[in-house]
Amino acid sequence: MYYSSSQKEIVAKDPDSYSDFGAPYKSFPLISDPVDVCLPGSFLSPEKSSDLDLNNCPVYMSQRCALSWDDKCELYVNSLDDPVLLKNFIRSTASKKFCHLTSDSTCKVLCQPFNPIAQESPQVCSNVGKDVLKNAADNIDIGWYLPVNMSPDYMSATCNQTCDNVAGTAIDPSDIVIDACLKYGFCNDILTNVCQLSGGKSSHPGLQQFCSNLTVKEGLVNRAKRGPVAPFKVSQQRKDGNSILYFLFFVFLCIVGWMIYKRYKKTH
Repeated sequence: MYYSSSQKEIVAKDPDSYSDFGAPYKSFPLISDPVDVCLPGSFLSPEKSSDLDLNNCPVYMSQRCALSWDDKCELYVNSLDDPVLLKNFIRSTASKKFCHLTSDSTCKVLCQPFNPIAQESPQVCSNVGKDVLKNAADNIDIGWYLPVNMSPDYMSATCNQTCDNVAGTAIDPSDIVIDACLKYGFCNDILTNVCQLSGGKSSHPGLQQFCSNLTVKEGLVNRAKRGPVAPFKVSQQRKDGNSILYFLFFVFLCIVGWMIYKRYKKTH
């Protein structure tokens, strides 16, 4: 048998029971929390079973940190030197914390063991599939001279989600996931949905500022959609006053012209 303070008891299987796919094998100890495998220096960890489970680290860490952000989440995010990996981790964490699939989404949630060799290891879950946001048969105006048909894959490669897991007014004012989103700007669409579903109100100061700015921008966009503002209309009284002035000026010109004409007649 194999014992560890952080692991369950592993019983070696007899050769005739290998038909139980994924049953723990004595060479691969069962890890209750594989977070240490995903952190820097994991190659020195005796709990590291294979390179296969490392592929699930980004999904597992985003899932774990969405539930509770701790010092190990901080260590993991600081180890991500690749901007693409950092962006994906922040977005995935925010998505898992605040969002879920909409009721009409065609996507599914796929869960699998963290360590594919040990089917009893913790499950990691992610959304699979894509939702069509635009009917490919419809014409799409992309700003050129003629409308064109475009593949729905071009229009959307993600799943439809709604971000109402945590109301804006119930978000921790010091929420680190929100702070990371605001700092890096990687999940503005998620924050926008949170703002919209929370009526633009949030207990997080940074998110409240984001929601307020969003409200101003939406107001400007709606104003632009309504078209140009109608010109200021002069009151009828002012119109009448201008008409009188024009008439008096015309009379004045006539009098001046008449006087010039009479003087001309006298001299000739």
